[in-house]
Amino acid sequence: MTDSKQLDDKISKINITEIYTSEKFGSDENGDGTENLPFKSILQAMRLFKCEPFPIIYVDSKQEGLRWEVASQSQLKKLKKIWQREQFKEADRLQKENEDAERRKKELGRSKADKNYRGSNPFNSKQDKDQRCCKVL
Repeated sequence: MTDSKQLDDKISKINITEIYTSEKFGSDENGDGTENLPFKSILQAMRLFKCEPFPIIYVDSKQEGLRWEVASQSQLKKLKKIWQREQFKEADRLQKENEDAERRKKELGRSKADKNYRGSNPFNSKQDKDQRCCKVL
C-alpha cells in the first residue's frame, strides 16, 4: 500500500476537527496534518481531506511567541477555488475514462459480431475466394 493510500485511510477513519500546515516545518509527502507532522501547504491538506466543509486549518503564526493561527478567510477562499477546479477536472477525467471504456466495450462487441458474421459466410477466406476464381476460369 502506498504512503498516500495509507494516509487517505487514516484520514477517512478519524474525525478531524483541525488541520495544521507549516510552510517552514511541514511536509506534503510525510505530513499528516497534526501539530507534530503538519502539511506544508493548505492545498495539500484540502486534497487529502477530500470534502467540504473543511475543518479549521491552522498555519504558522506571524506573531512572536505564537506557534499557530487560523488561516485567513481570503487565503482559504483562494485555495478553495483551486481545489474545486481540481475536483471538477478529476470528475471530468473519470467521466471521460468511463465513456471511453464503454465505447471500447461496444466496439469489441461489434467486432465480435462482425467476426461471427464473417464466420458464417461460405466465401469468407482468401482460399475460398481463390477457389471460386479458379472454377470460373
